Formats: sequence, C-alpha cells, structure tokens
Amino acid sequence: MRTMAAGGLTRMPFLHCMLFAVPLTVVYWRDLGPGRRIAAVAWLASILAVCGWLLPVPLHWTDLAGLVWPLAFTIGASGVRDLLDLDTTGVDHDLAAEHAAAVREGYLSGRADVLRLVEQVAAEAAHRLTTDRESLDPRFLPELERRLDQVREHVSALRRQPGP
Repeated sequence: MRTMAAGGLTRMPFLHCMLFAVPLTVVYWRDLGPGRRIAAVAWLASILAVCGWLLPVPLHWTDLAGLVWPLAFTIGASGVRDLLDLDTTGVDHDLAAEHAAAVREGYLSGRADVLRLVEQVAAEAAHRLTTDRESLDPRFLPELERRLDQVREHVSALRRQPGP
C-alpha cells in the first residue's frame, strides 16, 4: 500500500531550514539594526513563500500544523540569549573581582618591594657614611645624617600605613 499524502515536516521539507534560521534570528534579533531586521524577516518570508510555491501540491490550511516544530524551536531559543547574558554577567562579576584582587595584591607586593629596596639603599648609604666619614667634608655630615634619618622615618611610617 502506498500513501500519496504526507503531512508536517515530511510534506514541507523546507521547514527544516526554518528549524535553524528562525531561532537564530530570534536569538540575535536585539543585535540587528532596523534594516537587518527587515531583511531577516523578508528572507524568512521569501524562503517560506518560494518553497510553498514549489510544492507539487498546493498547501492546505491544515499544513500550518507543520509550523509547530519551528515555532517550538523558536520559543525555546528565545530564552537562550537571556540565559547567556545572565551567565555572562555572573562571569564578568567574578572576573572583575579577581582582577581587583590581583591589582591589590600586585600593588601591595610592589609597595613592599619598593620599601625594602629603599631600606636597603638607606642601610647601604648609612654604612658608607660610617666607613667613609673621614673622606667627606664635615660640613655635609649633619645634613647627610638628617636626610638618612628622614628616609628611615618615612619608610617606617609607610610600613605602618595599611595599603589601599
């Protein structure tokens, strides 16, 4: 026995294209400008019109039931973009928090390195001042010692300050 009548996707194979094209159009609709929206709707309508025109048997109103599957896929795709945006927002928040923590850690590490280097240079300068005292002009010694003390005070004050 041979059946000459078929319905749904079997009768209208071009609807398989709609299973792909319509949900993608829905997902990216908000990214499309007005001209591209019009073009997308025109292309989808032209695909349906041309394919319906090429059918060997004219469409009947009951053939509209074949649009259930593309419609189901489209409805399913309509929430995908919102879920992806929500997920992206969460990931962006986590990345921003990790970035802020890395910047803070880098700042504190760099600050500690600079303070350590200044302390080392000040200690080296104090050591050279004591070892080479005889070769320096005695008029400069009080100012050199005052400035070294000032550097030590500033570094110790900076060490007591909390970071940002």
